[in-house]
Amino acid sequence: MAGLIYPRGYRKPAQPELIRDHPINRGLAGCWLLGDASSASPGLVKDIGPYSFDASIFTGTGSLDTVSGHHGGLATEFTPNGYIKTGNLPDDPFLGAVSVTAWVWFDNYTGDKIIFFKGVGNGITDTPIEFLTANASGYPQTLRSNAGGFHYAYNGSGNFVPTGGWHHVGVTFADGTVTTEPTFYSDGVARATTNSGGGSGPVTGTGQPMGIGYRPDGGADFDGKIEGVRVFSRELSHAEILQLYAEPYIGIKERGSRLYYPVGAAA
Repeated sequence: MAGLIYPRGYRKPAQPELIRDHPINRGLAGCWLLGDASSASPGLVKDIGPYSFDASIFTGTGSLDTVSGHHGGLATEFTPNGYIKTGNLPDDPFLGAVSVTAWVWFDNYTGDKIIFFKGVGNGITDTPIEFLTANASGYPQTLRSNAGGFHYAYNGSGNFVPTGGWHHVGVTFADGTVTTEPTFYSDGVARATTNSGGGSGPVTGTGQPMGIGYRPDGGADFDGKIEGVRVFSRELSHAEILQLYAEPYIGIKERGSRLYYPVGAAA
């Protein structure tokens, strides 16, 4: 029986699954591999995490396309204003320690480029987490504020995450308060963090949806590719960030790094 032909000449095997007892998956709230998002075949982007926060595809004035990703997988290519959105998420996984990681490929840094967002909009009450690169600076930044304060990592010149290639990024929070400094990572390296000031109190985002590649106020649409977004309700260690950087599909069943492979390749 011929294999299922997936977009751009790839064959999609059975739905990947988590290895539930793998240590890296402790506290995992959601995992979107993003090998199933195409505006040509709109539907749901599957969350293989424990809560099944499946997300919907929205093209807006842009588009999404399934493309070859990092290390043998498939990814989603975002044209600005194409995005992915869940329904409203329960708050429990986001009220304390949180970590977000992803593989990203930036086509450019014109304007702000959202990787992950849960909340209402920029600087609005109850925004729990915004993970992006800002303007032409190329620094990962998060807004976790009730009134516009944010933390960011910036090296003064050049970018931690260059355009035109795959890079692993992450941000970890030790607790659920706005003033606590997060730790940013790019390609396994911890980056120094600065607090802009402003904002106070707990991070909540009560009852708000999650977005990949967009922000609900209409700003900061992603332009490039994203693969393997993971959200944890705990603070990952540096060693665990390095594991995710070295093994993109660690903790996932289905041929390890060959979750998806070109038609004709050996299984």
